[in-house]
Amino acid sequence: LELIQKMREELLLHNRENEALESWSGDPCMIFPWKGITCDDSTGSSIITKLDLSYNDLSGRLPESIISLPHLKSLYFGCNPYMKDEDTTKLNSSLINTDYGRCKGKKPKFGQV
Repeated sequence: LELIQKMREELLLHNRENEALESWSGDPCMIFPWKGITCDDSTGSSIITKLDLSYNDLSGRLPESIISLPHLKSLYFGCNPYMKDEDTTKLNSSLINTDYGRCKGKKPKFGQV
């Protein structure tokens, strides 16, 4: 919980009043999961496995705290044209999608990015 809260704070530095980030409060895996976060509770404790913040007009850099999410399997930050991806080398390239171009159309369903 501490890591995801830190990530939220890092993102809010450059994204005040962002609807997705503003909705993040409490435990991200409980009854009302945070927008863009998927958790797995099959082990008895909730762990964050997917993070999808694509199409949210985010700016700034990828939060450093992302590399500390040990069970993350999928990460989507694409279609945020003002994001910088200078720190993606620290992440497993197979789990990340950072197409920062100006995307058009509707946001695809999670997992189809």
